[in-house]
Amino acid sequence: MPPASLLARLLRGPSAAALLTLSGFTALPALAGPTCLAASAPDSPTGQDRAFAAALFDYVEGRWPQAQHKFEALARKGHAAAQYNLAVMHARAEARPASAKAAQQGFERAAECGFVTAMFALGEWFDSPQRGGQRQRALQWYLKAAEAGSVDGQMAAATAYLMGRGTAADSAQAAHWYRKAATAGDVGGQYILASLYERGDGVSQDLRLARYWYEQAARQGDEAAPAKLVELAAQEAPTAPPSPSGGS
Repeated sequence: MPPASLLARLLRGPSAAALLTLSGFTALPALAGPTCLAASAPDSPTGQDRAFAAALFDYVEGRWPQAQHKFEALARKGHAAAQYNLAVMHARAEARPASAKAAQQGFERAAECGFVTAMFALGEWFDSPQRGGQRQRALQWYLKAAEAGSVDGQMAAATAYLMGRGTAADSAQAAHWYRKAATAGDVGGQYILASLYERGDGVSQDLRLARYWYEQAARQGDEAAPAKLVELAAQEAPTAPPSPSGGS
């Protein structure tokens, strides 16, 4: 199945094309490299937006050669979403001819244009066994995505710091990024952050905050969080004073 970003809000009305070009996009300083098209406002779709929507429709309908041709035309003009989706087609061997080099270059060009989804994709690209598990390069891209607001990037960066993948283990940095993801509503981030507060790992031990984040995770359906709340309640329960000894 195509990635969610490729299917998001497919042609749901006249402004859908413009919305699609904005998905995963954040404003970044101008970088050396390809010219990047500015994203249009959602209520004023441009010709490029309509062309992108047509390419996306071809892709979802399985007309991959037509989609590839249209994505390529837009990518040459610096359309970040087209660059990303064309890279996905190469990575999934849906383009003809498919090329790992073209996939990586497409992700990089989209990332240079500020496409956050492409930044995270590059993290996964370099993290994969097919690329030799280049964890240091992967972390660099996870951090770029995290700093641009990607919750997936925040979780990946946090886990890299927690496990020492591509960097020295750093629980404080892990807690920083888990907190960002938890605040954004990620249930996994909420649970792990709670466990860090419970143990005092990378943060000062704080059972009150541990309970708060376990509660947030539980509300979102995390199966382990309710049991952790029971454990915390037992730890926090006051110890009963000894019963006075009886006597005559």
